Amino acid sequence: YIILCVEDTMDWKHGITREIVQKADPDLSRTVIVNTKLDTKLPQFGTPNDVAEFIRASIVERLSPHKLGGPFYTSVPSGRVNRLDLGGKGGSAEDFLFDDDDEFVAACAEKVD
Repeated sequence: YIILCVEDTMDWKHGITREIVQKADPDLSRTVIVNTKLDTKLPQFGTPNDVAEFIRASIVERLSPHKLGGPFYTSVPSGRVNRLDLGGKGGSAEDFLFDDDDEFVAACAEKVD
């Protein structure tokens, strides 16, 4: 079996979800670590080096060198894409960075290239 450990943490030393997973998989050799909501964490970092260190997650490697995979990061375009189906409840058009999902995906593709 593979265990998917989904964490929302800013501090790799103290992963509550990872601690629970380690009760079933002590060395995380069957575990893939996923860190959620990366976009919401970015403003909390002081420097680009702080972001790079968090993403590098070297402490996770030191604490769990036998982990199956990760950490991988997720982010959603919440608050960045205007949702016309909200019936006006989502704020004004100026509150969004992108008019629709296609525009957001195109902007992501540009960054990857």
